[in-house]
Amino acid sequence: MISVSSSVLRLLRRLALVVAAAAAPFYWVAPARAPDTDLAVPSPVHGVPDPAPPGTLGITLDAESTEIRYVMEGSSAARAGLLAGDRVLMVNGVEFEDSRRLRELLAVRRAGERVVVRVSRDGQLFETTLTMQPVGRRRGHRFDAR
Repeated sequence: MISVSSSVLRLLRRLALVVAAAAAPFYWVAPARAPDTDLAVPSPVHGVPDPAPPGTLGITLDAESTEIRYVMEGSSAARAGLLAGDRVLMVNGVEFEDSRRLRELLAVRRAGERVVVRVSRDGQLFETTLTMQPVGRRRGHRFDAR
């Protein structure tokens, strides 16, 4: 005869309940409410999750034009091969004539978002997809997202 400890039996019972609950159909029943009132959705127990931190491509733009003046080492722009002197023409299908509008568009992007950037270099056009990274501190010329 096989002897099984009580803790193993409890674990097996719990496992059987979980399997039975997972196999059962799920029905949501709206709580009772007064007639002619809207159904209110309760707020989450733990609150709304924090949004991702602001993002950056790791570039510095010219004050007037969309020309890249500096690319931070280790940034997503550097990994994609962007260079100082490249001109940003379009981001996610939006064209730019000055750096103000480009800065506005990039300022609302969050870390982890992907953006498609069209760049002009020496008359040649190319597109690349970059991932916005968290705004970090600069240590020397190395990008540090800590």
